[in-house]
Amino acid sequence: MEGIELPQGYFDNYEERATIEDGKEMELEIVANIPDGGPYFDRKFDSSPTSLYIDPLSPPTGCIPYNSVVWNRISGMEVEDCFNPVVFMDEEDSGFLVQGGIENGWFVGAMSVLSSFPHLLHPILVSDTYLKERGVATFKFYKGGRWVFVSVDDRLPCSFSGSPYFCKSSNNNEVWMCLVEKAYAKLHGGYEAIRRGFVEHALKDLTGGCVAHYKIGRKEDGEEEDKKQGEADHDELWEKIHTLFHNHPDDAIICVSRNERSKLHNPTHNQGLVCGRVYGISQVHQLVNGSSEHFDGIKPKLCKLFLRNLFYSSSQNHNINMNLMISIFDFYYSFV
Repeated sequence: MEGIELPQGYFDNYEERATIEDGKEMELEIVANIPDGGPYFDRKFDSSPTSLYIDPLSPPTGCIPYNSVVWNRISGMEVEDCFNPVVFMDEEDSGFLVQGGIENGWFVGAMSVLSSFPHLLHPILVSDTYLKERGVATFKFYKGGRWVFVSVDDRLPCSFSGSPYFCKSSNNNEVWMCLVEKAYAKLHGGYEAIRRGFVEHALKDLTGGCVAHYKIGRKEDGEEEDKKQGEADHDELWEKIHTLFHNHPDDAIICVSRNERSKLHNPTHNQGLVCGRVYGISQVHQLVNGSSEHFDGIKPKLCKLFLRNLFYSSSQNHNINMNLMISIFDFYYSFV
């Protein structure tokens, strides 16, 4: 972490444990020290204004003042319409992820994409054994080349009506995203600390996997497009995607988002796709080789993408699965 300015008390916000069982033992120690058998109150990440904002008197633009936030407990049935809380639900009951009142779409998007891979998502939870009884849950994140364990209480920042102010599920009884976000915020010193970031960094922290950012799309203004290089780039992109899905069908996570500067050549491709939103590619198939010249003599491959979207937006015609018929040329210039 050389060169990174860490928040005060950063190293107090997590524990380094060797195994999952050690992480569960850490939670047992917490429960054993709760006085009078009551609920857990996390003194390291409490309901103080600094858990929300770096400077509570000057919150980020668009965020509500700290004195308009109340901390409501999941296990105490204090969260709006959350009467039977469950951390992870079956796929048919699971809801969409709804981003909250802070601009952390990079992290919510990563959780959304990861929710299509339960075998990678569920291990983030180390223990929820005492969630309903004592209001405590423990999670793990991959930081600095090692797994670190973070325990949090189940109090969530809410509006006065009890609606969670940050990330939540469209199914009010599903709570994993609220608690994972809170644990990640605690790890970094507060909710505002996770306001900006990159999807690939979030995926690495959540899974411990290897990540890479492959830059695609149009050249910057003033840069010339090289036809031969463009065709080579399209082929390289296709080979990367195809190889990943072929070699790692269960573990390859490929994310894309709409390029805000581009316009798809086929207007029908715009349907339901929101600029800046993170989409996971769940399947990709090559249909035919292009037989007509599409761009300066380039004959693009035609592919069918299956996009998975569990990131809710009230402004879009929301579909979980979207099938997108698109040439690799259009894909290259329309996503980032």
